[in-house]
Amino acid sequence: MSDLILGYVDESGYLKGRYRSVCLVAVPRKQLSIVERRLSPIAERTISEVKWKEVDGTGRSDQAADLFEECIDLAASGLLRVDVLLWDVEDSRHRVKRRDDALNLAIMQYHLISNVMYNRFASDSIWAIACDRQRQVDLQVLRYCLDRRTVNLPTNRQYAILEQKLENRQSRIGRLVEVDSRDHLMIQVADMFAGAAIFSYTNYPALKYAIEVQSSQVSLLVFDQEFTNSERARGRAVAKLYSFCKSRRLGVSLKSNQGFSTVNPNTSPINFWKYTPQHDEDKARSKASDFKQGDVA
Repeated sequence: MSDLILGYVDESGYLKGRYRSVCLVAVPRKQLSIVERRLSPIAERTISEVKWKEVDGTGRSDQAADLFEECIDLAASGLLRVDVLLWDVEDSRHRVKRRDDALNLAIMQYHLISNVMYNRFASDSIWAIACDRQRQVDLQVLRYCLDRRTVNLPTNRQYAILEQKLENRQSRIGRLVEVDSRDHLMIQVADMFAGAAIFSYTNYPALKYAIEVQSSQVSLLVFDQEFTNSERARGRAVAKLYSFCKSRRLGVSLKSNQGFSTVNPNTSPINFWKYTPQHDEDKARSKASDFKQGDVA
């Protein structure tokens, strides 16, 4: 019998900043109750949902660090997997006029989900994927790409009609839906890892200093003077995340790219993947253009 894998997707940095990211947290259905039972007490410390943008003080920083620690332990025990795809909108792929960020986000979600689904799990697994409800993402685009394993979208964009042609096509996606993150703890976990990945690049100096403070290499007083409250709070949480990955020997690197990256995602259940353009024609699509047969992304 095929395993049912539950995938939870959320993004960070949409339409702001240099870096954008999307995270997929994957949990076998039979393990979900164990995972949520271990994470719920941490999430329930605050009335509102766990969100990266709310990590701006000591209490939220400690909560984030504890959540990361528990997730790393769960991942190392084979109970969940976390993959984060991050991209730089100033690289050669994304530096295009009138870039269609909504379409690009859907394509990046496709790249992430497809990569994990086909390369990190059994070939006969069936997936139920829940995405955080986002008005900017057309779920039909994502479903179309996933079912066909392509980003060659039709110029007329008549996805509903074209879906009828998939009746005899075997797809690993059993269900793809949008949900409210307030009702799904694992979506909140995805948000936290997506935000932490961006922070590791955009705030590398604060993160580096936070790591040195933890190891007592530098003065806490200087850390307090040099960085804002939110930078310190997030820096402490992400520094803890890095130390948890190191203690578990998960192959997460920081210094080589001045931001998180995973050396070998095939052997690590925590994967930070920084997208790099694949060739000269690898370009994000602009709002003035449309996909045509043979296009690549």
